[in-house]
Amino acid sequence: MKTKPLLAKGLCFRVGRGDSVNIWEDRWVPNLPNFLSKPRITSESTIGMVSSLKLSNDQWNHDWPESLFEYESAKCIKENFWANNDQADKIIWIGIKSGSFKVKLAYNMDVEGEVRNEQWWKFLWESRIHKRTKFFLWNLTNVGLPLFSNLIFRGLSLDNVECPHGCQAVETELHLFFHCKIAKRLWFVSPWGIRWKSFDNHDIFTLLKCISNLEASLPVHQEDKANFFMFSALTLEHIWWIHNKVIHGGRAESFELAPEVVMKRFKELKNAIRHDVSDKHPQTIDINCFLSGWRKPPEGVIKLNSDATIRTSGSHLTVIARTSRGNVLHIQAFKSNVNVLEITELKAILKAIQVAKFFNWSNI
Repeated sequence: MKTKPLLAKGLCFRVGRGDSVNIWEDRWVPNLPNFLSKPRITSESTIGMVSSLKLSNDQWNHDWPESLFEYESAKCIKENFWANNDQADKIIWIGIKSGSFKVKLAYNMDVEGEVRNEQWWKFLWESRIHKRTKFFLWNLTNVGLPLFSNLIFRGLSLDNVECPHGCQAVETELHLFFHCKIAKRLWFVSPWGIRWKSFDNHDIFTLLKCISNLEASLPVHQEDKANFFMFSALTLEHIWWIHNKVIHGGRAESFELAPEVVMKRFKELKNAIRHDVSDKHPQTIDINCFLSGWRKPPEGVIKLNSDATIRTSGSHLTVIARTSRGNVLHIQAFKSNVNVLEITELKAILKAIQVAKFFNWSNI
């Protein structure tokens, strides 16, 4: 019994007559995750065995995949349908031409798979993205998001299982995050111009691992690996945000603004990481370097300068008050839980006003 999960990674039915293969329970579609097909229908079907999909002349009906299965399943079934009426159904080992099971092949598959999986999780948890984004990717990897296809798989009955963006395809992880028209637009307008068309038959975990461990087919240089992963994580999270707006808000947001929003969040993340690194390697600051670019106010006027420094855990605000001769009257630093650049800058200005009020400076 301990070897059952390992065997499930490579064992699949080679359909012949189809009278011993259950459409919904058995593993029979090689290019699908776990070799299992996902249904399009939301209610129980009278169709059970693959053989029940034959026409009256004992030939296979090649029109039924689109009516019974979600898009990716139907596509894989049509591309790989090898069923022969003269052959018996047979369990084979995927990954070897003969289809014969070998212990060595199973062991290698298990070891290689575990190494790749560990590399993904290590890369994810050690990345510099926000913890909220990490948790989102953890959910996505474990097929834990409440997508229509997942809800049906868990036994819920839904009236509509199609993508909310009008794609006329079942809402799955692969479709929503990579092949939906909204997702395609966001990926293509990214700095790398990504197209996922050649990854149609991959499962969601494989595609996520492609993002962290670059595939040769992706137009991304190795030196951009960290940036690409961060940008991809933010893109996936924003696609989910748009989806929830449409589902729960009942209206579509302006998709034209989506690329700008993702890019803005990416720049904010990069800025936060840069400041966080500088915090760990502090430098001695000479106040004269500030005075060299400082413009003095009119005689008798006190000038207050404010600044904000973004960090992953929040921000630091600084206020400096000087006379027209450059003499420092007051320096004060504050902490804030906010790490959004525009908001922290406004908070710094507000702190400067509060400092002036505290000292009763009227000519500022």
